Amino acid sequence: LDLKAASQISEDLKQAGRSALYVQFATGKADILPQSTAQLAEMVSVLRAENSLRVFVVGHTDMQGDFAS
Repeated sequence: LDLKAASQISEDLKQAGRSALYVQFATGKADILPQSTAQLAEMVSVLRAENSLRVFVVGHTDMQGDFAS
C-alpha cells in the first residue's frame, strides 16, 4: 500500500474534507501491523501541525473469518 505524505493528507482534508489512509490490523485482532507505523506517523504530523483539526475515523474490515466474528 502506498504511503500518503502528511502534505497530501492535509491537502485532501482541505480540498475534499476527507483522506483515505490504509492501516492494516492483524486478522481477528485490534493489533496494528508494523507496516502501518509510517502512515500513522504521517497522520500524527498533520494533527500536530494543525492542532485545532478534528477528525472522524472510519474503518472497514477484510473478508476473513466467519459472520459471527
